[in-house]
Order: sequence, then structure tokens, then C-alpha cells
Amino acid sequence: MATLAFTNVVGHKLAKKMLISDIQADRIATAYLFTGPDHVGKRTLAMEFAKLVNTHRLPQEAGHRISKLIDGGLTLDVVLVTPTDKGTIHIDQIRNLKEEASYLSSLAHRFFIIDDAHTMTQEAANALLKLLEEPPERTSFILITSREDMLPDTIKSRTRKIPFRRIENQELETYLRTHYPLHEKELKLIMERAEGSLTRALNIIEGKQQEKEALATKFLISPKSDRLKLLNNLSIELDDFLHAVESLLVQRYSQSMGLNVSHPYQASYVHGILIGCLKVSNSANKCTHT
Repeated sequence: MATLAFTNVVGHKLAKKMLISDIQADRIATAYLFTGPDHVGKRTLAMEFAKLVNTHRLPQEAGHRISKLIDGGLTLDVVLVTPTDKGTIHIDQIRNLKEEASYLSSLAHRFFIIDDAHTMTQEAANALLKLLEEPPERTSFILITSREDMLPDTIKSRTRKIPFRRIENQELETYLRTHYPLHEKELKLIMERAEGSLTRALNIIEGKQQEKEALATKFLISPKSDRLKLLNNLSIELDDFLHAVESLLVQRYSQSMGLNVSHPYQASYVHGILIGCLKVSNSANKCTHT
């Protein structure tokens, strides 16, 4: 049997405590309202809640199989509804949920997760209200929103409200330190820009990783003179750059991509420059190579 814990979710102690309490009491609400700032993990916790409700009584292997189905979007019993290209959730999307709810569920409990629920049109909201008034058996709706004020009171009154806040800096910092090799200066910058949002923090890290890979690629395909200029004007930490170049060398060799380092003597030349960079002068901060 699975442990009643949300190990994949950072922060949100109160929200997690409320949801675990519902599971322990076998009192899963017909509708939940996950409300709070954008990009703090509301949708992630909604999916984890759906998994935990459906797996906590099962043997580990069976629970793992169901979790993979949910993660992969391969079951019709955990459905995520998002706004269309026009930025709204329209009535047909809610009608589809009603139809899907009429089918026999393969899971212990069915979940319909409506992200950005405040974007529902009036017609969609009315259709959802009818579903909440006569809810299907063993089915729950999770409404996710950062604009609770835009939802009709008639809908909000039928939900169990789960409040979300920005992740505390200490929790976010601990998570990032544990999972990513970040320099202190880099970590501080990410924390300032993330503003308590794990999603923002991960997007920043991904962007920095892409920057490192782009610089490494540019270095490897550049002539000797341009390589030296690039090394002397790095916009990232030297250690990060060295790691990115070395990783890219291994990758390109294994995939035979044919960059300028596809021959051993060229790789030795690059290695020589990298070793030279390790001898950066504390005063001049320049890379040397002979």
C-alpha cells in the first residue's frame, strides 16, 4: 500500500494536509477549488491527488502501473481540461465530461481537472453547475484558478476550497540545492526571479541550461581565433561552461554529428584550451592557450 504523502510536491503543507485528511477519512469531495497564485504547483498537486486516491490501497506494482497511466494521460478516468486557443473553456468541453462520466470507470475514483477554471464561458459554467448538482458516482471535479473572484458563487459554494500560497523560500531553496548543481550566485538570482514559484525556477534553470549548450555549441564550431574571444567573454560561470563543452563532446562523438571536433587531434586542441581556462588569472580573468 502506498504511503499517504505527496513526495513529488514542494511546499503547500496546508493543502497537502487537507487532502490527505480527506483520503484518510474516505471522504473525497465531489468538487475541489484549488485557488492561489499562478505557477505554484496547483495542477501538479491535483494530478498527484488523483494518483494517491486511486493507488494508496493497492500493492506497489499495481499502484505504480496506474500512476504511469495517469502521468501519461492514458486513462479517460483522469481528464485535464484546459482553455482552448481562444483562451476560454467552452460548453462542449464540459458536455464531453458529462458523456465521459457516463462510462464505466476503470479506476476506483474518476477525476476531472479543470485548469484556469475562471476562463469558463457562462454557458460552460452553467453546464458544470448542473453536473455538480447531480454529480456522477465516484467522480470528483478539481477546479484550478488564480482568479477565484471570477467564478460564479453558485459553483464556489459547491466546492471544498484548498488554498495555495507561494512556496516558502527555504523550502524552494532546499529543493533546488538538492536537485540541481547551482552556484551560489546563480541560486540567489533564481530565487529572486522565481518569487516562490517552482515552475518559474525550473523555467529559469532550463533557460540557463539552453544558454550553456548554445555557448558550448558555438565554441565547438568556431575557428580558433573566435574560440579564444568567446572564452574571454563568457556570460556564464567557467565551470558550467567547461562541463557543457565536455558533455557536448561526448554526445557528439557518440552520435557522430561531425562537428569540428570529430577528429582526435581536434579534440585534443579543444581540451588544451579548456585546461588553459582552468588557469584563469585572478587579476585579468583571461584564458590562455599555447
